[in-house]
Amino acid sequence: IIDEEIFEAGNSVRHAADLLNIGESKAEVVKKLIQAKNPNAKVTCINNSIFNIDRLALIETIKNIDVVLDFTANSLVEAYLSELVLQIAKKPFIQAAVSVGGFSGIVSVFIPNETACPSCQKKQGTSNLPLSSVNTKAIKETKPDYGPCSKPALPASGIDTKEVALQAARITLQFLMKNKKTIYPSITYR
Repeated sequence: IIDEEIFEAGNSVRHAADLLNIGESKAEVVKKLIQAKNPNAKVTCINNSIFNIDRLALIETIKNIDVVLDFTANSLVEAYLSELVLQIAKKPFIQAAVSVGGFSGIVSVFIPNETACPSCQKKQGTSNLPLSSVNTKAIKETKPDYGPCSKPALPASGIDTKEVALQAARITLQFLMKNKKTIYPSITYR
């Protein structure tokens, strides 16, 4: 897990962690969440920006993993990872993003030599988040409400954000189990 940021209260809207994790490294928080579900998972944390990591070392790291996930919704990170993951390391690449306010989301799967790359997908117009009729300017100006635990901090944040994360996790697990017998159907991309 590569992330240089610290978990802040505003992150709880679109994150599986909660307010108890404020002030902790985001990478370490995610590692704890993964290992709480699977104590045997091997998770390495790098508390740094992906752009501050030696490029050759990053490529070697990517070559030694099964699938790369990008949940940054950052076009610079997307372009950089797309090159390293798909063109150089030739590994599957999954991206997920949620719109402002959590009203819509998208999960994209990229497989070298099988699917369109992120750049081609953008040109085709198939990578855009679904539009919402909700006034996103008003959402951006809405002050977070950290009331009762069962109440999301922003409208819909407890619904679509979790659904996007669930689908990204499901797709990732199907990649990791592609050579294992399972009752779940394989994902097809064509």
